[in-house]
Amino acid sequence: MRLAIFSNVQGNIVALDAVLAALEPRDPAKILAVGDIVGLGPSPNAVVDRLRDHEIEAVAGNYDDAVAFDRLSPGMDYANEGTERAERQLLAWTRRTLSEENLAYLRDLPRDLRVFEFGPRGQVRRNMRDPDEPSAGGMLMRALFGGLIRDRRPSRRKQALVAHGTPRALNEYVRADTAVSILETIATVTRADVLISGHGGEGFQREAAGMTFVGAPSVAGPQMPLGEAGYGIVDLGPEITTEFFTVEYDIGEYQRHVAERGLPIG
Repeated sequence: MRLAIFSNVQGNIVALDAVLAALEPRDPAKILAVGDIVGLGPSPNAVVDRLRDHEIEAVAGNYDDAVAFDRLSPGMDYANEGTERAERQLLAWTRRTLSEENLAYLRDLPRDLRVFEFGPRGQVRRNMRDPDEPSAGGMLMRALFGGLIRDRRPSRRKQALVAHGTPRALNEYVRADTAVSILETIATVTRADVLISGHGGEGFQREAAGMTFVGAPSVAGPQMPLGEAGYGIVDLGPEITTEFFTVEYDIGEYQRHVAERGLPIG
């Protein structure tokens, strides 16, 4: 099963549309937006609408959470007071600009998703902390056929946990150089074959603690050069593999959006 992943759209509809156009011929089973959908860019309503229109599965990022719940800060460590003040202005502008419907969408975003390798398009469950937690249908099947179910061999289908940071925190970084001791601790609460994380904003795949850790590349924001958007394709096959790509978008169109919509930039 092939999953398309990206993070940090940050309200940049021009970059997001470029990524979606690149993904169309690849026909992934699922497209996953790994947090920070809005926050710094000029088109938050268009971005949320596009995710909804394309039925893209998304998780909350720390910027989404700050906008949705009227927090002063997205929980970042800022280099100086000027940067922090500028980002607070951008968050306040995004909150004022979003429609009530799209604010409700952000408030309803799950903290994590579990994607199961099941059928041609997979299966997704929201905020499922325990992967062994039975569904309502599963509980009925256990009640009716409990003995038979207990005797079945465990499934070998892969599952991925998708979170902006980790199951522990929205703003916890998982990077290519994260210490193995930290990954081991994260693995104990993840309980999946793969953790897909977007807070670091960089694409990578790393094996540690009996799990595969994958970083979802940024579509926009400070992690990407202006005019380039990133995304990845994860294959949950017998061997887990990830490919990373970049696509160009029109800088002039993005800058027109910034000017036309009155985005505070300083």
